Amino acid sequence: MNLYNQANGAERQRITKKVKEWFTETAHADGWDQVGFLPEVESEHGAGCILYKSFGSSRGDNIVKKLSSD
Repeated sequence: MNLYNQANGAERQRITKKVKEWFTETAHADGWDQVGFLPEVESEHGAGCILYKSFGSSRGDNIVKKLSSD
């Protein structure tokens, strides 16, 4: 939620459809191959996100550049 709020000047508290769409688009643009959202079992709200990267995929160039610059 912090990433979304910082990027969008928002103060969202929950992982809504809009947040999921933004996060998925941003992750794909940054080179992640798949994005999966996890439900919080007790409350059924979003518990977080898992990013998947397929080795050998050319989409990882942005990730490597970002890690190198940090």
